Amino acid sequence: MHQTLSRLSRKMLILSEAEVRQCLPIDLAIRANRVALGSLRRTGDGGATVPTRIGLPYRGGDNEDGSSSSTSAASEDWTLFKPAAYSPPGVRSGVNDNRKENDDEEAGDLMGMKLVSVRGGNPALGLPTVPATVMLVDCPTGQVSALLGGTYLTAARTAAGSAIATDAMTLPSGDPLHLTVFGAGLQAEMHIDAVRSVRHISHITLVNRSTGRAEELIEKVRQQTRKEEEQEDIQFSLVLLADRDGVKQAVSRADIICTTTNTVAPLFDGSWVKPGCHLNGVGSYTRNMEEIDSAFIESRCRVVVDTPEAVDVGDLKLVSDTSENYVGLLGDVLAGNATLDATATSDSVKYDCTMFKSVGTAIQDVITAHEVYKRAIKRGIGLQVEM
Repeated sequence: MHQTLSRLSRKMLILSEAEVRQCLPIDLAIRANRVALGSLRRTGDGGATVPTRIGLPYRGGDNEDGSSSSTSAASEDWTLFKPAAYSPPGVRSGVNDNRKENDDEEAGDLMGMKLVSVRGGNPALGLPTVPATVMLVDCPTGQVSALLGGTYLTAARTAAGSAIATDAMTLPSGDPLHLTVFGAGLQAEMHIDAVRSVRHISHITLVNRSTGRAEELIEKVRQQTRKEEEQEDIQFSLVLLADRDGVKQAVSRADIICTTTNTVAPLFDGSWVKPGCHLNGVGSYTRNMEEIDSAFIESRCRVVVDTPEAVDVGDLKLVSDTSENYVGLLGDVLAGNATLDATATSDSVKYDCTMFKSVGTAIQDVITAHEVYKRAIKRGIGLQVEM
């Protein structure tokens, strides 16, 4: 029996980070984000509504011991409110409120918001630097239907976007590929999982500032791959970012590169990247941040972005939406409205790499959270409370 989820209970469902992780395998994240990213199109007819986010700066106050937390780091702290809604194309918003109950799960309107903060002092407190929470709204009633921990969800939907772009922007190949990942945090972990879902990876190189966290991640991925049936052993390498020769080798051998750091300066020399390489850049999000060499991107990469805002990030400071090598939104690529062939020139080697730049969008959070919500309801996971 199928029932509208919002009709199952008027209670609000609360899901912890652990429960979200339990309900969000990477294959589900990829399926959800094909819909989410596919809804963002240049023509605006993909079904997504994403208003401008609201940002509140936080410049610190007094700590419990009476000392001031108003440091240079605190002066850059923010709390952001990021709403989004989705109405499936071809279904006018509001007209389906009285439709049959089983239609909602596949074609219903969705609405929600992510509240995400940046707090530079959190690691000293044992807390994440970027805590996030996602709220879902039952569209017909306007009631809050769920609150979900959003930190893992954000990492999963970001990595899913990179996997979708990798799949759309590179030719399928049965040949084993070399994946190089910069960073060793949750985003790096999720990118390894996601890219392995769409391409055959035989060698993974982690590039990180220190060894401890990277060694832990390598061991975690190694244990995971050993549990998978008919999975050949993956080779792992660890390179310190300060080892310039090692980084050059890691970059020059890579078929796919993912950058998941918060650096403000390029992580490597773009001349090291071999022809045919695909790059996913997810760490930078301001004009002053540049993970991947902007001159390399301008001269050698065909560029696809998740949102128009991504063009304003430092990596793409030499690219605009009118540039010869700018392909467009990933949503338009998925819909067939934009193709990488359209950026080809008479000089066949001019753009010999592909680049996907993402900064994330609330429509990903809302659609991914809805899939988590459905699975949690079905499995009886989470805490339901009366409001």
